[in-house]
Amino acid sequence: MQNVHERRFPTATVDHLGELLDRVGSPDDGLWPTSTRRWPPMRMSGPLDTQPHGGHGFVRYHVVDHEPGRSVTWRFEDDLGLPGVHRFEVLTDGGAPGLRHTIDARPVGVMRLAWPLAVRWLHDALIEEAFDGVEVALGTRDGVRRPGPWVRLLLAVGPSASKEDAWARSQA
Repeated sequence: MQNVHERRFPTATVDHLGELLDRVGSPDDGLWPTSTRRWPPMRMSGPLDTQPHGGHGFVRYHVVDHEPGRSVTWRFEDDLGLPGVHRFEVLTDGGAPGLRHTIDARPVGVMRLAWPLAVRWLHDALIEEAFDGVEVALGTRDGVRRPGPWVRLLLAVGPSASKEDAWARSQA
């Protein structure tokens, strides 16, 4: 299964997007969408170039490749039921600079049901909100879009980002 999100940011520079990417999961993260408190923060055990472990919510992974300013690839931990990787990359192909997020994995076990019913929808909304946040920071969008009704229901019945954040702080 492959899940790809891509957005171009005509007013951004490749260097600016690379700086955002290099800070993902750090205390001064400007890419991961946490301002709305809908999503658990991404936390990493160290800088991306040290191949840290981390995650967000119940999703755990570790860095397997980091090309500073260009891309970072994480491998999902085995117990998630999603063998494979996810990556962010800065698009530098001559068009407007952009970001791409790709999951390249195979749902197994309970994730074969959880992915299409819930996880995919939450993931898609999270990544699109991250891209909206980049546009807000660039001044080309007024705010992040509101998730659709299915995602709002899933968020209402699932653990809240603030509970996940409290749990993550207690593990530090």
